[in-house]
Amino acid sequence: MPQRLRRLAAIVVVLLAHFAPLKASAAESWVFQEDSVSLSIGGRDCVDPYAEATSGGDRIYAPCAGDVPAALSVYDCSESGVCARATLRSKMGKSFTKVKLTDGTFRGYYVQQDFGTCTNTVETGIMATDGLDISGVTKTNIQQHVDTVTIKDASGKESRVCKTEAWGVPDAVMTPEGKVRIYIVEEVAGATPSDASQKKCTAVDKNKLKRPDGSAVAVVPPTDEVIASYTSTDATGTTFVKDAGYRFAGGYVDPEILQATTGSWISIVSTGP
Repeated sequence: MPQRLRRLAAIVVVLLAHFAPLKASAAESWVFQEDSVSLSIGGRDCVDPYAEATSGGDRIYAPCAGDVPAALSVYDCSESGVCARATLRSKMGKSFTKVKLTDGTFRGYYVQQDFGTCTNTVETGIMATDGLDISGVTKTNIQQHVDTVTIKDASGKESRVCKTEAWGVPDAVMTPEGKVRIYIVEEVAGATPSDASQKKCTAVDKNKLKRPDGSAVAVVPPTDEVIASYTSTDATGTTFVKDAGYRFAGGYVDPEILQATTGSWISIVSTGP
């Protein structure tokens, strides 16, 4: 996946080798260094970015509070960090990711929220060649439904709202078999890794994580967050089966798969907000 990461705080570099017949390969060394360039969209409060390299720099897909009511914004950024907002011709949801299918087309995925039913759904469609339009949008079977809870405002007035639970931030990759696999964050109390993948991960020494000023980065993950995965039933990437168990448990979130080849699965995950 052609990704470029601008800023990394607390990260864990891992080897994933949990789906037969894949075998764990020898440990690989990945070095990340923070760029001296800051993107000009920093003040727009953008989160969950998807980045891809372009001929002139980077394209960033992200939900930005400064662009509400748009659920997803796109910015084209130069190597010097100057960003210009591109115009999406289709409305898409947050937490965007995309993958190149075996037929050469690009399929996009994003999370669509329905506050009326308290349901979050990963939707998908085929991306236009310029990356600014999506067609044939359908809902996948990757969903989350939460209960409603009662809250009170400052005056004591009660209202019913959707309960907040961790879910989303999907990352899509092509497997060596030509299927789409989506890694996604879920919240499951008391979950534990149910396969050997997490035990084979190589974690960055948290004591060596430093901010630019030299101060330490505190890493205190919420323990109920897990990373699950879903694999498509065929090469179209529209219908999925949830893989058994969890890829990570104990608070690891926001997966980013950097390499997915036979015998070598490499990802970074966050260990805190």
